[in-house]
Amino acid sequence: MAIIFHSVPMPAKPLINGGEFGIEGSLISVLLDGLLLLLVSLYFLYKTKYKNKRHLTDI
Repeated sequence: MAIIFHSVPMPAKPLINGGEFGIEGSLISVLLDGLLLLLVSLYFLYKTKYKNKRHLTDI
C-alpha cells in the first residue's frame, strides 16, 4: 500500500504557519481574512446605499 500523504516537519513559527492549529491559524491568514471581510462588508454597504439613493431619484 502506497503512502499518499507524507508528513513534513515545519519550523516552529506559529505566527506564520499557525503552529499545531494549521495554516488557518496563522497571523497572516487571520489578517487577510479580516481584510477580505471588511472589503466585502464595505462593498455591500456602498451598494445598498447607492441603490437606495438611485431609487429615491426615480420616484
